[in-house]
Amino acid sequence: MMKTLLYEIHESLGARFTSFAGYKLPLYYTSITSEHLAVRNDVGLFDVSHMGRLIVEGEDAKNFLNYLAVNDIEKLYPGKMHYSLLLNENGGIIDDITVFMLNHHKFILVVNAANRLKVVNWLNKNKRDLKVSVRDVTRESIMLAVQGPKSENVYRDAYNEDFNLKRFHFTIFGEPIEKGSFIISRSGYTGEDGFEVIYFYNGKKDAYDLWRKIYGKIEQNSGLPCGLGARDMLRIEAGYCLYGNDIDENINPYEASLGWVVKLYKPSFIGKDKLLELKDKISKKRFGLVMTDPGIPRKGYRIYLSVNKDDFVEIGYISSGGYSPILEKGIGIAYININLLEDPLDKEVFIDVRGKMRSAVIKNFPLFDETKYGYRRGIK
Repeated sequence: MMKTLLYEIHESLGARFTSFAGYKLPLYYTSITSEHLAVRNDVGLFDVSHMGRLIVEGEDAKNFLNYLAVNDIEKLYPGKMHYSLLLNENGGIIDDITVFMLNHHKFILVVNAANRLKVVNWLNKNKRDLKVSVRDVTRESIMLAVQGPKSENVYRDAYNEDFNLKRFHFTIFGEPIEKGSFIISRSGYTGEDGFEVIYFYNGKKDAYDLWRKIYGKIEQNSGLPCGLGARDMLRIEAGYCLYGNDIDENINPYEASLGWVVKLYKPSFIGKDKLLELKDKISKKRFGLVMTDPGIPRKGYRIYLSVNKDDFVEIGYISSGGYSPILEKGIGIAYININLLEDPLDKEVFIDVRGKMRSAVIKNFPLFDETKYGYRRGIK
């Protein structure tokens, strides 16, 4: 099982570990709840170095990525990044990715850890005769995520400058991807404001020094180091997908409520023809779910509509679920058969929780109150 370069630091902080995507990663340091609340109310620090980082460069890099990914690469410019999807020919999702434009011929793709090798192979398979190269730099860099309403304070304290980046923009310090260079971006997968650092370290000591520098500012701002447990519940509240749970190669972007990222006006991209065929014919769609009865919805639990007191019709399933510390309720990500329930929002449904029918309500994301939580409260 692989470990990130910072494994020994996590050990020294008392982390409890879990296996994920072939890595041994921190599940939590103090508790999942305390770390979750730290991110929503103050700030948290995550080691996300297990995420894949790929360099795509060459004269044809832009055209190449525009053909492989559903979002419009032409809308990017140096210092701009966006969320996108890679699809197979049937419109199924190979991976959800983030694309950084370093310059017009060089890009960084951040991909899911479990899909890193699959994505590398997919990119290489589709290079054709284009002038483009693909390089995996995951093991040459670390990646940290700072998330929460006080993340701006952490940035200012750590780097002695104001956090003027716009959301989904980044800045580069040093020569891109050379040793000692780093990239700071403003985004995140928790629903909160925050930033990520991709650091192409000179050595282990340099990587440790970066963690300690940022972690010191996290502590000064009432923050905590955070593990995968908090990260998972934070992204469910925000409505963000986890590959392998909520999306995979058998689910298309419209079913996953990710149609907003698909730019059908582009002349061509892999999966476009199939999406044009499927767009208005989907039978299921992804929504949020909040329990109104006691109970925790778990992956694979079935969802039902009540026909009468003792008669239920199955209409969907839970793809991710757990307990929300801020809502103090069970929540989940649900796929609903929209042929059986045409307008699911705010409808009462029932979850089979260990043989007992528990009531819940279908909701839009995010599941939290955006006047109290989330990045929208802090960005003007």
